[in-house]
Amino acid sequence: DGATVDLIPRTPNKTKRLVRCVDGAVKSILAADESVVRPGMSASTGMRHFEVVTPAVTQVVRNQFDCMSLSGARLENQPTNALDCFGSHWDER
Repeated sequence: DGATVDLIPRTPNKTKRLVRCVDGAVKSILAADESVVRPGMSASTGMRHFEVVTPAVTQVVRNQFDCMSLSGARLENQPTNALDCFGSHWDER
């Protein structure tokens, strides 16, 4: 119908920021805002991880695992290459 829709991105473009990686190293990387990908640490194992925490992903994960306390979907904690701070795929559960 020719209608124009102005889409507003969830966050600004990726910006370079200091991030503590899953291996404990601190790197300056291009990273999404923490409202999209957030670092965390397991209370039981002390292992670092990153989670995708957008509202849609969080709701799907909570429904999938029937656990309303989940805060997001974890990414694998093995970086895909030496320049990455975290994996590029969902963590296997």
